[in-house]
Amino acid sequence: MILHLVLCQLQPGVPPEAVEAVLRQTRTQLLKIPEVKIIRCGQRIGPAEDWGIFFSLEFENTEKLALFQANPIAQKHRDDVLLPYVRAKSEFTFELEPGKDPRFS
Repeated sequence: MILHLVLCQLQPGVPPEAVEAVLRQTRTQLLKIPEVKIIRCGQRIGPAEDWGIFFSLEFENTEKLALFQANPIAQKHRDDVLLPYVRAKSEFTFELEPGKDPRFS
């Protein structure tokens, strides 16, 4: 299994209702992509100056992650939902079952 984690720094002054809308749209839009097995997202408790929101996605293998990243729904989500509110993001990909070839998890 592959875990893809995205941490997002929000633009200054993003209202709480916009943050909630981003999280809601992230869940509903990205779950439409068949390669996504599990999605989790949330906002930071306390000051959110650095990494205000996150989402994590699980995939069967790295090929499914690549298909997700090329999917028009994922690209539209990035452009229309995230980019208007996010000033920076960091992405990390982890193997959830170390020792296995991540291409065939």
